[in-house]
Amino acid sequence: MGMLDISFTLSGFDEITAAFEELGDLALDVAAEIVETSQDELETLAKENARVDTGDLREKIISMPIYSDRGVVYGNVLSAAPHGAYIEFGTGPKGAQNHSGTDPEAQSRVRYRSTPWLFPRKDGTFRYTHGQPAKPYMYPALVVVKGKLRDWTAQTLKRKLGDKYGR
Repeated sequence: MGMLDISFTLSGFDEITAAFEELGDLALDVAAEIVETSQDELETLAKENARVDTGDLREKIISMPIYSDRGVVYGNVLSAAPHGAYIEFGTGPKGAQNHSGTDPEAQSRVRYRSTPWLFPRKDGTFRYTHGQPAKPYMYPALVVVKGKLRDWTAQTLKRKLGDKYGR
């Protein structure tokens, strides 16, 4: 028995193909808007969550410019403060014992010093410490933003499709 070869040609799909290509651009536009909204909200909430001592931590929570590459839109919110990670995850034995509210995935990569240490204070004296518990500010903000993504996506798509197709 020989090989079965079936060939066929479909035509008349130019409009549909063009519509899908147009929606591809629209999808990228929607994604960019959602990433920008998410970044803005994440930055705002993280700043609200951040503890205030000198204000340095809050000032250094920043959003980076969004960009797209090969149909994927990227955004980033970070803390440029050198002590940002120490606040988020805690330090030393106290941080190891109390890090609730931090990112569980990131937490698995955090290593804590197990012994106390001395550190210099601004007045030239030294302080003995067992570290500090975590005071997360970024991850709780991320949890809130993730919870809003579905609604933001639906609202943005509805608005963009309505603008584009007059609905």
